[in-house]
Amino acid sequence: MSLSFEDDAARLLSALNQDEQEHAVAYLTEVIVEGDARLSLPGVELRIRTASRLGFIDQDPTANWGHPARYVLLPSDGVGHLISTPARYPPFARPDALKWRVVYRASGLPETAVHPC
Repeated sequence: MSLSFEDDAARLLSALNQDEQEHAVAYLTEVIVEGDARLSLPGVELRIRTASRLGFIDQDPTANWGHPARYVLLPSDGVGHLISTPARYPPFARPDALKWRVVYRASGLPETAVHPC
């Protein structure tokens, strides 16, 4: 059974550490990436073994260019473990069929720190 976008958003939010809760912006794909796929994102190649949604946590959203971030794979069956991969660049450099949505913005961050998905 595939989880809803809202269920996956809640799973992603539960994966935020204390620092991310205080400073980060979290994004989640509307699209579920099919299993047995490879995604080439700026500076990262992700291997998707099972159908998953993809989260992106921008750990320093007011910084320019490369800075700490991470991708989180959320298996759509809700059973598998979340897989976190460090990153330096956001996935928003080019048009993307994954349809990213903001699911979390730390309190006090300006609207300009959020990418207009």
